[in-house]
Amino acid sequence: MFAYAFPPFRFLSQVLRKISAEQGLIILIAPAWPKQAWFPDLLHLSCARPLVLPVRHNLLSQFKGKILHPNPEKLHLFAWLLSGIASGERDKSSVTLLTDPAFLAKNQIPGRGSEPIVIPALPDDSSSKVLCPIRVLLLYLQRTRSLRTSSNSRLFIPINKGKQDLSAKTISTWICKTIQLAYSFSNEELLNSMHVKAHDVRAISTSWALFNNASLEEVLSAGFWRTENSFISHYLQSLATQAQSLYSLGPLVSAQRVVFPPASSGSGDSALC
Repeated sequence: MFAYAFPPFRFLSQVLRKISAEQGLIILIAPAWPKQAWFPDLLHLSCARPLVLPVRHNLLSQFKGKILHPNPEKLHLFAWLLSGIASGERDKSSVTLLTDPAFLAKNQIPGRGSEPIVIPALPDDSSSKVLCPIRVLLLYLQRTRSLRTSSNSRLFIPINKGKQDLSAKTISTWICKTIQLAYSFSNEELLNSMHVKAHDVRAISTSWALFNNASLEEVLSAGFWRTENSFISHYLQSLATQAQSLYSLGPLVSAQRVVFPPASSGSGDSALC
């Protein structure tokens, strides 16, 4: 079954169950409402990056122009491609993460929905599959399965009982500790000289993507920057001296794209050199 549907929101649970039962492929128009009981099922069936529909006052107009929603201009709708085929049989070449539509970062424009975050997988023949972010995400979801509830669709969840949500500071601490753990077998002098900040991860990943021929538009989109000024002034780094070390790791996922080592990585041919 292949179909298109824009059902009343109160029927979304039934629609999702039907898609799963009939193993259908369908384009569904629906909002991103993480607190709704049906939202985890929607994410489970999603098999591609959803498209953000434009915000229009008359987007939900009915016959004769009647508008039923009280605040249609505040409702962010997505076009979802859903598949009822078992998740184990689907393509795992990427993972799509949705941001909370109620959250507005300081560098985002009010009234404009956040773009989903698409994380690609490393190639199957990659020599460093342990660096594949999708592999890590699947392991994390497996390890935290017993802690998850249907009412919480967030990716990162507290591991301590009594906590309802995680702060940005906690996630930042996790990132820093992970980097320090990765360098735990290095010499003591290197460890003592490191001043790890989660902020630097964003700078290095986007700079590495630009270093490897990503367009400036792709980099700004991955970093949720409105203009190039913030990126160039506060995040852009020259990675010419670190390029050989990074290339030695093999393919890496950086700023929502896979960066492959060049056939000959000794040239250092880049605008950032």
